Amino acid sequence: MKIRRWFASLAAITTLLSGGAVPASAAPAGPPARPPAGPPPDTTLTTHTYAYAPTPVGQPLKGFAPYLFPGDNYDAKYPGGVMWTYFALNEIMTNPSNCNAFDWTLFEKALDESAVWGRQVAFRFYVEYPGGTSSHPGNGIPPCLNGKMALRNNGFWGTVSPDYDDPDVIAAFTNFINAFAARYDKAGPGGTADPGSGSCPWAWSGCGVNGTPGPTTGTPPTATPT
Repeated sequence: MKIRRWFASLAAITTLLSGGAVPASAAPAGPPARPPAGPPPDTTLTTHTYAYAPTPVGQPLKGFAPYLFPGDNYDAKYPGGVMWTYFALNEIMTNPSNCNAFDWTLFEKALDESAVWGRQVAFRFYVEYPGGTSSHPGNGIPPCLNGKMALRNNGFWGTVSPDYDDPDVIAAFTNFINAFAARYDKAGPGGTADPGSGSCPWAWSGCGVNGTPGPTTGTPPTATPT
């Protein structure tokens, strides 16, 4: 056995000394060549210059929607007829003992601010917002629901979710929807109620990871002010 190994080593050394080598792998092909350049612009086409004009009356929601920050100068921003904001549900449903009581102060401040700039508002009410913001909480569960339903930790979003199938939760949401519609439907500068991130109106985690709405979620058409 030792003799065979000695002959094998000798053969390998002889191959290297005689110029033999292990075949190298092929080099990467690299990026493909650039396609040929396209034709230049047609200089025979007529140039049309359009002057700035206000948004037509029939298109109040046309244009970009900057975030609504009270005190900002929206005349200095991109022209348009709409601005965007959102609220936690517990910023409206603030009463810890009554799920049919509502404080619209914060929401109406946003409506007043938008009216100052002659704009409408696209808005969202949420129950869960991962991490929250500097001005709105991450947990938007109304305090009137505390102790009335099961809670679960949403590991995907890092939020706490109520049981969206719980009768008390459904009743609280229904109360809010009906009260909101009765107060604002077809009145004031509200633009549209946004259906929510991932097609989930009330919470990020009320949906599946792929954004599929849960069985108790939905934005009723009566809650869409125009």
